Amino acid sequence: MPTSHATTSPTTDDGLDARRVDGAARREDEFVDAWSSLKPLGYRLGAGTPVLLRDRERPSVFRSFGPWPDLESIERFRAELRPRLSRLQELLQSFEAFTLDEVQVDE
Repeated sequence: MPTSHATTSPTTDDGLDARRVDGAARREDEFVDAWSSLKPLGYRLGAGTPVLLRDRERPSVFRSFGPWPDLESIERFRAELRPRLSRLQELLQSFEAFTLDEVQVDE
């Protein structure tokens, strides 16, 4: 399964929070609105600017990622996100979270 990582904004040494989301077909706009409503929570807990990507070939599949200052912030976000996800269940076929570290590649 392909994963995404930020290329335009630097991440910290402490990780990048990422998700693969399979949304309910024909309800993509509802999902995007629901995802957008979670941005203030992330900002309140210290997140950098989140990014939501949509798969071109499967428009109900999204990738979301964003930088965080430390692992504790990611854990707090996920803990506060968990009860909010229950409200999104009707829009989700699956949800998978990742914590990624940016790989530094010599040019």
